[in-house]
Amino acid sequence: MVKLKSLNEQIVDAINFHESLSVLGFKDDGLYDLVCPMVKSLHSDVVIEPLDVRLIEQLNKQEKDNDIFDFLGINDNLKKRFSSLLSQSKRVVFIVSNIAKFENPVQTIRIFDDLISAYQGKLNFIYLLEDVPLFIKLQKSLDSNSSFFENTFINPLEGAKEKQCLEQICKKKYGALKSAKKLNEIFESSFGHYELYKRLYKAEVTGNKESLDSYARRLTKSFGKDVLRILRKLVKNIELDPGEAEIIDAYKQLGFVREGEIVVPILKTYITKLTPKEEISLDKETGQIIVSNIERFSKSETRLLRTFLEHEGETLTKEELGEVIWGEQVDKKYSPWAIDQYIFRLRLKLDRLHLKGRIKTVHGKGYVFTN
Repeated sequence: MVKLKSLNEQIVDAINFHESLSVLGFKDDGLYDLVCPMVKSLHSDVVIEPLDVRLIEQLNKQEKDNDIFDFLGINDNLKKRFSSLLSQSKRVVFIVSNIAKFENPVQTIRIFDDLISAYQGKLNFIYLLEDVPLFIKLQKSLDSNSSFFENTFINPLEGAKEKQCLEQICKKKYGALKSAKKLNEIFESSFGHYELYKRLYKAEVTGNKESLDSYARRLTKSFGKDVLRILRKLVKNIELDPGEAEIIDAYKQLGFVREGEIVVPILKTYITKLTPKEEISLDKETGQIIVSNIERFSKSETRLLRTFLEHEGETLTKEELGEVIWGEQVDKKYSPWAIDQYIFRLRLKLDRLHLKGRIKTVHGKGYVFTN
């Protein structure tokens, strides 16, 4: 098995070979706090320039001109500063602190690609991103030769340099923790997640775990509805569709998910708490079918479920169900075999949600739904 390079090793390689690097983390990972000191420790001839988001926001409001600076919307003072940096330094590393804050991330990265072309061998960009769905979107939207894809680090922070950096940051913030065993336990429990490490460290030093608990809840909710829905499916061992599997693959590479399981215990606990029990209900205001907040149904399946819920415990004939499915076209389209197929597919979806046996066959009459 090939050993994956640590983040520090990736940064060393990228700068040595005049390449850019993309670093993907969890929400609120504090990647800048980790990456900046690592870059600073590498070369005395490297100048670190964090890019001001307010300045970058101007990029999307400019029309491209011959002068790259005009394209960037940079004023004369900043032009001089930029030119001075390039003339006095062997290389300049721009750390893009959070791509997700940009109004148009794709256009912004393309501008950075133009800058790299204009100043070959002088510029490196280190892109920091804490939004997995946006990372997948950028993969589909940017050219494969973009600087964003030159090197990508989406593995958990596992190297000795990362561990040392995390310890130094927390020591300054919360005081020294002398037990090497306890430091190793905290690092392993955080799965290389900076914000979680920081709070585990703080809880150990101060004895106050409130910050850790509240952060775990906030982090869990910060994933957003779509990602949480997919994670709930993992908790319930429900099959993912291809698009959902693609998102989970990125979390696997981050070390957040392994072998179909959420591996960070405290986060798994809160995701489980936010996952509804196996239940099926009807929202009478919207007319929508709600099934554990994770499974989707076709229009015909929704009409069938709504009818079953409205007549729970009552036997519905195939003729009645045919009217639900086909409406005014029932005389032309009705088929007892087709009704059976609709029920078969509906049962399969309910089975995946652990709602097996809700639709029962009443031989010679039809079907009955019990919740």
